[in-house]
Amino acid sequence: MIAEVIVSYIAGSIASIWLFRRMITERTIAATLDNLVDEGYIRTRVDDEGITQLYKYDELPNIRITFEDVEELMDMDEDELARRIEEVLEENDDEEDDPPRGTV
Repeated sequence: MIAEVIVSYIAGSIASIWLFRRMITERTIAATLDNLVDEGYIRTRVDDEGITQLYKYDELPNIRITFEDVEELMDMDEDELARRIEEVLEENDDEEDDPPRGTV
């Protein structure tokens, strides 16, 4: 009876230590990444699939332009194209005002 209690205590202690260590590691990594993003050392961008991509602060994200995007731009009249360019420039201005932040 005592041997069963001792074995159960040891097994529970080992499992608790393993789970606690894993939790601390995950929290430390998340806090470190959040701090690096907040301090401006890395930037983040959520892609179309919802995956967060990390970038150095001076590195531009790899954005692909498809033929459909080019065809859409070619089909626009000058006023529509100018309006779309203004929208993109305003979005960039808004992103520059806020610290670079993403969901990590």
